[in-house]
Amino acid sequence: MRLDSGVFLVFFAAYFLVYSAVPARHKRVLLIAGSVAFYATLSLRFVPLFLGVGLFTFGVTSRLHRETSEARRRHLLWLGVGANVLTLVFFKGALPAAGLLSTLGLRSGARLLDVAIPLGVSFYTLQAISYVVDVHRRLYEPPRSLVSFLGSFTLFPNLLSGPIVRSSFLVPQIERVDTVSWSMAKRALVLFVAGLAKKSIADRLAPAADSAFDATHAISLLDAWTGLLAYAGQLYGDFSGYTDMATALALLLGLELPINFNLPYLATSPADFWRRWHISLSTWLRDYVYLPLGVRFRRRRYSNIVLTWILAGLWHGASWLYLLYGLYHGILLAATDWLSRRFSGDEPARGYRRVLQTMLTFYLVLMGYVLFRAHSVVAAFHFLAMLHSSHAPSILSHDAITRAAACAAALVFCHVLDHCVQRRRDLVERPWIMWPAAVIAVTCVVLFGATAHPFIYFGF
Repeated sequence: MRLDSGVFLVFFAAYFLVYSAVPARHKRVLLIAGSVAFYATLSLRFVPLFLGVGLFTFGVTSRLHRETSEARRRHLLWLGVGANVLTLVFFKGALPAAGLLSTLGLRSGARLLDVAIPLGVSFYTLQAISYVVDVHRRLYEPPRSLVSFLGSFTLFPNLLSGPIVRSSFLVPQIERVDTVSWSMAKRALVLFVAGLAKKSIADRLAPAADSAFDATHAISLLDAWTGLLAYAGQLYGDFSGYTDMATALALLLGLELPINFNLPYLATSPADFWRRWHISLSTWLRDYVYLPLGVRFRRRRYSNIVLTWILAGLWHGASWLYLLYGLYHGILLAATDWLSRRFSGDEPARGYRRVLQTMLTFYLVLMGYVLFRAHSVVAAFHFLAMLHSSHAPSILSHDAITRAAACAAALVFCHVLDHCVQRRRDLVERPWIMWPAAVIAVTCVVLFGATAHPFIYFGF
């Protein structure tokens, strides 16, 4: 049951009516029940794992909060973090390990590891880890109520593809959740429509990206760049579209989620890009990987940056491509940090310098996307060579130019849409814009929802 399907809209409409009618003290229980029911429609056999991780994390942190011995607190910290890390590593690495064992002829071992990746495991385990660490650091006093914690841990809008919400941010909201205001409802409607629009654009761009990356023969230079631009638009529209829809649904439940995208392709450096793209993941990596590494290895700033982003790459999956993707961004961030410390002035870039920095950053991001999208390391380097080869076929047909222009226009439109939703609410929440857009969006879901592509980050 996807967020962009007609079935889900019917489910949520019925759920919302019940949720709005019950007293505030019962809303937390209904949040858990609705989230578990939603998760069960997608991954019934992994519901026990999902709830088990939540219950285990609550039990460990409750004991950790009461414990006064620093040695026991450290043991509980390692227990809580270690169990969640092992859960993530097992399910992320099981399929690659099964393939390796099968290649080595160890079929019985391969069958034991041939398990599917539970939906959302990459997100809810990181949420659990941050909860344990925050309680250990005494940054957050955990709730006494299991219902309050599970309400935040199982919240279904952001469960499958983020944003990664920390319990210290969400639990206080759940404990005082009440009737949704009209202002929140208007904002939710605009966000949901914007998310559907971006998801629709992503689905329209997918064929161009697939034809370039899945091509079995040499393609023209323009077609290669068109496919790469299409994938950049597809990934952005798909992922940020999901985030907008998740944020909208949470608002209708009376809850705020943190912003996860902020016009990322307008970034002026790799560091700026990661301050704008998947913000909840990059801040999680900063607070729970990079800063602890900095405390332990103070003089290894750049190796800490690279190691952090290698782990970020492997978080997406246990493969050489994801490792290279993380290594690539780690080296970029380390190199630009070194350069900025030695050569940058205090004044921010303006005018043509800012335009050039934005174009260079976008180019570097696109090169990373090749590693993220390709089917193999060999295919990735072949595609990179094709993007920069003067010997590639260079047929400039009218159709090829039109496709390239359409992909560029889609990227621009997504950013304009985000700018309006985030910074021009006075414009987009006007009735003559909001209601027609909502009717068109719902009509499109009913007519074309069955042919929509699955959300890309459901695979992570």
